[in-house]
Amino acid sequence: MKKLIAVLIFSVGFLATSFAQDQKTDAIASKNAGNEALRSKDYAKALTNFEKAIANWGDQDPDYVMIYNTGYSAYKIKKWNKAIKYFTMAADASYKAEYAYLYIANSYRHLNNMAKFESTLETGLQKYPNSKKIKSFLGVYYLKEGNAHYKKGAAILQAAANDVKAGKYKTTDDKYKAQVAKAKVDFKAAMPYVDKAVKLDPSDPQAKQLKELIQKNLDM
Repeated sequence: MKKLIAVLIFSVGFLATSFAQDQKTDAIASKNAGNEALRSKDYAKALTNFEKAIANWGDQDPDYVMIYNTGYSAYKIKKWNKAIKYFTMAADASYKAEYAYLYIANSYRHLNNMAKFESTLETGLQKYPNSKKIKSFLGVYYLKEGNAHYKKGAAILQAAANDVKAGKYKTTDDKYKAQVAKAKVDFKAAMPYVDKAVKLDPSDPQAKQLKELIQKNLDM
C-alpha cells in the first residue's frame, strides 16, 4: 500500500512537472512566433502570440521586453485598452517607461479620455522631469486647451463689439457687460492651462503671448 501511494505521489509530481515544462515550452514558442510576426509587421498575429505567451508564462520572471512589445502590437492595431494594459505593466517595471507613458497617454487620447491623457503625461513627467518628449506633448496639449478657451472668449467679445457697432446696445449697457462677463468665464478657464505651458517652458513665445492676451482681457 505504501509503495502504491509513493508511486501515485511520484506520478502526480511527474505529471505536474511535465505540464509546467510543456507550458513553458508553449510560452517560449508563442513568444518566438510573436517576435517573428512583429518583425514582419503582422501586429495582430504578434499580439495574439504574445498574449498566449504571457498567459502561459507561469512563475518565470516577467519578460518586460515581450510585455512592451505586446503593448506596441496592440497600439499598432488600435486596441487601445490592451495597449494601455501592457504599456502600464512595462512602465511600472521601469522598462522603457518614458516611451510607455507616451503610448499610454496617446491611447487615452484615442479613447477621448483627455483627463487620463493629461494625468498620464504628468505622472511620466514627475518620474522623468528632463524628458523633452513628455514636455513637448504636455506643452502642446496645454496650449491647445488654453487657446481653445481663449478663442471662445474672444469670439463672444467680438460678437458683442459687432452688436455695439450695429447699434443694438452700448458698451455701458447691461447686455454688453453681460457678454463681457460671459467671455471672462472662458478666459479664466484658459489661464490654468497657459500657466502650465509657461511653467513647462518659460521661454516659449506662444505661451507668453497667449498669457498676456488672456490677462489683458481679464483686466477689462
